[in-house]
Amino acid sequence: MHRLTPPPVSRLFTHLVPVACAAVLVAVMGTARVYAASTILIQDTFADGGFTNGVDANDAAWASYGSATRTINSGALRVAAAGSDRGVIAGFSATTLAVGETLSLTFDFRYTVVPAADNSSALRFGLYNTATTAVDYNDDFGFRVNTPYGGTSSPGIIRETGTSGAIGAGSDSTSLTTPGTFSTFSLGTSWNTLTFSFTRTDATTLTFDFKVDNISLMTSAASNNSGSIFTFDEVAFVNRAGAATFELDNINVTLTTVPEPATTAIAIGCIALTGAIGLRRRKAQSAQPARKD
Repeated sequence: MHRLTPPPVSRLFTHLVPVACAAVLVAVMGTARVYAASTILIQDTFADGGFTNGVDANDAAWASYGSATRTINSGALRVAAAGSDRGVIAGFSATTLAVGETLSLTFDFRYTVVPAADNSSALRFGLYNTATTAVDYNDDFGFRVNTPYGGTSSPGIIRETGTSGAIGAGSDSTSLTTPGTFSTFSLGTSWNTLTFSFTRTDATTLTFDFKVDNISLMTSAASNNSGSIFTFDEVAFVNRAGAATFELDNINVTLTTVPEPATTAIAIGCIALTGAIGLRRRKAQSAQPARKD
């Protein structure tokens, strides 16, 4: 009777590790797809001709406040504001940012009736928390961008704590950026695409980015300890430049999660280990003597 000799441990290692790594990579790649996915909270093109929830998937119900008049004009939401502190607002599913997640607001904008005078913060827009109250403009908290009309003013990123005044105004506003350190620009009658996004980088910190036509004009980071603002369910656009009329289109609010560092490290490690084992095999095979017939 012949006894079976088990293969050396090193041989088992070189055979089993690639199999195990392949299984890990399949799991990691499947997880990475989940991490990299974006959740659409609002995607409103106003193609259905309305400014309330309609046939468009992921559209929103837009309410006016401050006596602003809202209409649909050539597939865009037109907002006519007879004075300051007038605009539109909409709600979306409450979303709490986890570490590594990014919340973004992107939209197309133009004036059809420009403000009568230069204004350093003519259009104000941002993402807010209703504090479990109705979707309205009263004392909600969150973050906004002030954008200028005319002149050479710089934009600003502002935190509102919801303790005073309406959205886009009040003494509860704190600037998170240093004036004069960012690019200047001015909104006008041509369409521009604006993007405001922020990422939760750790338990207490958010980093912010503001772009016009995909050009970053302003970045900032701020500790969020005082406000603990990490949950959002509301988007607002406010006119602060006196009488003006503007249009909004292709409004998107999305939540995105980047792959975790550990996930990437596991994938790279498995690929490197499998490659090293393959190289070892090739060297071992080339070192074996040729077979004699």
